[in-house]
Amino acid sequence: MLKINGDKIIYLSSGVDDAGKVFKFADKDSNIYRIINNKYSNFYSNFLSSPSIENLFKCGLIKTKQTNLKVTNGELIVKHELINYVNYPYEWSREMLKDAAIFFLTFNLELIKNGYFTKDAHSFNIIFVNNKLLFTDFTSIISNPLGIPNSWIVELYNSFIFPIMSFEIDNGKFYREKIIKNPVWIFTKKDLFKLFLNRYHVVKIYRFLLFILRYYIDVIIANFVKSKKSQIQYLLRLKKNISKMKILYPKSTWGNYYDTQKIVIQEKKTWNQKQYAICKIANILNINSVLDLGGNTGFYLDLIRNCNHNIKNTILFDSDEVCIDKAYLNRVKNKNIINLVVDFKNIGKDLVCVYNNKKITYESIDKRINADLVMVLALTHHLVFDQNYNFDYISYKLSLITKKYCIVEFVPKEDIYIKQWWTREKYPNYNLKSFKKSLEKYFKVEAIYNSFPEIRKILLCKKRRTYAKFKKNRSRL
Repeated sequence: MLKINGDKIIYLSSGVDDAGKVFKFADKDSNIYRIINNKYSNFYSNFLSSPSIENLFKCGLIKTKQTNLKVTNGELIVKHELINYVNYPYEWSREMLKDAAIFFLTFNLELIKNGYFTKDAHSFNIIFVNNKLLFTDFTSIISNPLGIPNSWIVELYNSFIFPIMSFEIDNGKFYREKIIKNPVWIFTKKDLFKLFLNRYHVVKIYRFLLFILRYYIDVIIANFVKSKKSQIQYLLRLKKNISKMKILYPKSTWGNYYDTQKIVIQEKKTWNQKQYAICKIANILNINSVLDLGGNTGFYLDLIRNCNHNIKNTILFDSDEVCIDKAYLNRVKNKNIINLVVDFKNIGKDLVCVYNNKKITYESIDKRINADLVMVLALTHHLVFDQNYNFDYISYKLSLITKKYCIVEFVPKEDIYIKQWWTREKYPNYNLKSFKKSLEKYFKVEAIYNSFPEIRKILLCKKRRTYAKFKKNRSRL
């Protein structure tokens, strides 16, 4: 057996799980491994060799196999399927969280049938992979206790059901604000009470009372679940109740934008200059993946895939949750797209929080997800005028998330919308020349195309292999 030294590995997990730790090698090996403590080695070794394992893989368990690697004290090491686009619950839209809850219960139903269960019921055990769900916490699987632990049902409510209930009260605003600040924030029934008292006019009282009554009934009934049959009945009832919960859509500035456009991707005669420019660029680039940053519901992702059939993976980021909800529902059957609620400001920013007195760091989105081509269309002027970012800072952020190319649209001060925002005193350098100069610190601007209307420009940029070190002076324009 091949032995490895501790100084050659990098731990990826928080260390909260006493069954093992996830790690990767410090060298070029990009695979993900898990050390399983000796106390649990026999159980998980037998689990991987059980007749039910292939079916569980098909049902959403991350594909895993034993290795011949051993650390110095002889612990079991397993190798997991490599996930290219790691994402976390605080980046999911409301529809995605609801589907994750249903998937989690469905997966546990399969585990129960085969003599297993999960010891945890939180959402961080799940990842969206190409709009399909994957259960990734291998060591959360245990022998079936033939019951529903009280802690399990409380955690299920805190992680999934209370947030979904809150979507009916305030469209998820409270939940989103909390998890952005603290990804491991726990949504308790007290939070639901506070939310209802503040927004009681939004939801009828009987609906709120039904929410709370359902929680207490589920907690009480869980104490009487003592067999596989009653476990299955219990989870099926939970799944049915969650499936019936409706997500109400709030008013959105941009969520209905493309609904009003009379553009048909398959009919070029309906295109304007902007669509022709994007398609022309798509045809000349050798790319495998595209990320649309601030991409609304993904119209230009559909367009660029239609123009370049070699593109295998498409990724959509937007801070407008309604846009991501709509994109997710429209593309849920598409195997090669991922939609996430991501704000531009989160690029390059790790999130650090404390859970059970342990510091947990979640890597910034650019360290987990990037693409050969990043599109930034009709966004730069909002970053400047709404969020007060300067061109250097925008260009730096784009360099972090782009592998090869970047398409950036520039809207000049002469534009009808920019005229009402721009002033010479506050934005003296807001012009194409200054923007191009900032981009060229990290990219080579290879071509400039007319957009729509024509005064808007689309810049095709190729990332430089080496570029000048970004100065930390983030002075505003």
